[in-house]
Amino acid sequence: MTNNIKCGNSLISREDLFSNNMFENSNIKKFDWENEKEGFGKVFAENKGFDCVIGNPPYIRIQEMQKWAKEEVELYKKIYKAGAKGNFDIYILFIEKGLSLLNEKGLIGLILPNKFLNSSYGEEIRGIISKGKNLSKIVHFGDIQIFEGATTYTCLLFLSRSMQDETKFFKVDKQNISGEEAR
Repeated sequence: MTNNIKCGNSLISREDLFSNNMFENSNIKKFDWENEKEGFGKVFAENKGFDCVIGNPPYIRIQEMQKWAKEEVELYKKIYKAGAKGNFDIYILFIEKGLSLLNEKGLIGLILPNKFLNSSYGEEIRGIISKGKNLSKIVHFGDIQIFEGATTYTCLLFLSRSMQDETKFFKVDKQNISGEEAR
C-alpha cells in the first residue's frame, strides 16, 4: 500500500512546468503521474491509465488561492480548459484531470459541490463531459448537508471514459431517493 501513496501537486506535471518556463524557479511540488519511480508509470505503460479514480477534491475558490498560490493559479488557467476563463473552484480541474487519467474503459466517482452543474464557471467542464458523452450518473443531494459543520451543496458525479448512451439522475431528499433516467 505504501507504494500507492504519492505526494505532490497532482494537477501540475513536470512537463507543465517545463513548457511554461517555470521548472527552475517554481516552488510547486509537481507530481509526475507517468514516472515509474515517483508516479504510476507502470499503470500508464501497461493499462494506458487507471480503471477507476475515486475522490473528494478540495473545494477552494480560485480567488482565495490567488492569495497564497498565485503562480499555481496562473498555470492552472493555461493547462486546463475548465479553468481557462473567469473565476472557478479548483474542484472542476480535478474532474478534467480525473478523466484524463482513465484508460478507455475507466470510471471516475467524485463527491463535490453541485454548483458546477448550473454556474457559469462550470460551463467549460460541462462542455467537456457533454462532448465526450462521459456522464454516467449524478446523485444530487439538493439542500441536504453531507459534511457536518460545512454548508456545501454536494452531489456524487460518476463519469466513464467510454461514451455513455444514457445518464441516470437521482435526487435525494430527506424522505427518500428518487431515480430518473435521462437520455
